[in-house]
Amino acid sequence: MRNPRLATGVVLLVLALAGCDEGFSVTGVSPPVGVVTGGEPVQIEGTGFRSDIGFTVYIGGAKCDNVVVAGSKALTVTTPSAAKEGAVDVRVTTDNGIDLALPKAFKYVEKASADMRDLGVRKSLRQKPE
Repeated sequence: MRNPRLATGVVLLVLALAGCDEGFSVTGVSPPVGVVTGGEPVQIEGTGFRSDIGFTVYIGGAKCDNVVVAGSKALTVTTPSAAKEGAVDVRVTTDNGIDLALPKAFKYVEKASADMRDLGVRKSLRQKPE
């Protein structure tokens, strides 16, 4: 295209039709650890969450239940169960075509202590120095 205004217009039109939202991001999970049986509330942190579009959240490839927009900076979800312990990816997709992932952002464990849940921090899971 020789006309820069036309090229800019075409790019903007394509982005609008694709549902691109430059303000949408996924930055973290709180708490970042949960039990393999699932059923725990977790907050997905980021920016650009809106109630006028739908979100689907996957933890370790399994779809989360009860996805709720808790404000422009957070979604709340209920964790799915997992077959085994370990770190897994967290993926958020939108109804308008955006798909973002956080590699190894959530860790499943067999049993978590009550104090870990209360703090929202999984201190006892840190590796001890040898």
